[in-house]
Amino acid sequence: MKKIISFSCIFFLTIQLLVAQDSLKTENQAKSKAMKTHDFYLQKSKTLIPVGAVLLGAGIGATIGGVVGTFQHYDLFSGEGSGYLVLWITGIACVSTGIPILIKGFVYHSRANLILRDESLYRSYHLPIKVNVLSVGVAIPL
Repeated sequence: MKKIISFSCIFFLTIQLLVAQDSLKTENQAKSKAMKTHDFYLQKSKTLIPVGAVLLGAGIGATIGGVVGTFQHYDLFSGEGSGYLVLWITGIACVSTGIPILIKGFVYHSRANLILRDESLYRSYHLPIKVNVLSVGVAIPL
């Protein structure tokens, strides 16, 4: 009887130790996963922010050059100076492409910071308003 009780105690203690070790592994894996996610978002932000800034700057420069060249050299009737018009349209396309890329880079940067502080990635923009509202209904018989 003593052998059965001692064997069952050792067996249950061993199971408890294995469960505790597994929970520690899960906790360490969660921290490791958070760091990998942080590094992923930080890397994406480090690549998207310069690309967006270059596109935005080149687009603004091309747009300004295209506008100035078009107003000085473009002839509507003969079509001369149409290269400036293409430069203008290309500049607008670069600006309209660079702005969302730059915004997405800043979003990824803020997500990396949120993961590092162990906060939620999804923020709610609702303002808590604590006001008692009396609702009144009107019934119209048809």
